[in-house]
Amino acid sequence: KSNIQYYLEYTISESDRWDIISQRFYGTFELWWLVALFNDVIDPFEKMQTGEVLKIIQPQYLAELLLALRNVKKNQ
Repeated sequence: KSNIQYYLEYTISESDRWDIISQRFYGTFELWWLVALFNDVIDPFEKMQTGEVLKIIQPQYLAELLLALRNVKKNQ
């Protein structure tokens, strides 16, 4: 998270929702949880703050991250 090469910054607009942001960057609504998790969001149902800057994992690193998360789950 601290290395800027792995993520993009995105400023929340008034009409944004987690699923819309996921669709915009990853081509699917289903990864909304990853965007929220990466930004340390505790309650994804709380209203998003317009103007807040989110960190979005760059799409080219997405597969690697999802594989790592799957391996962590297997090893638990």
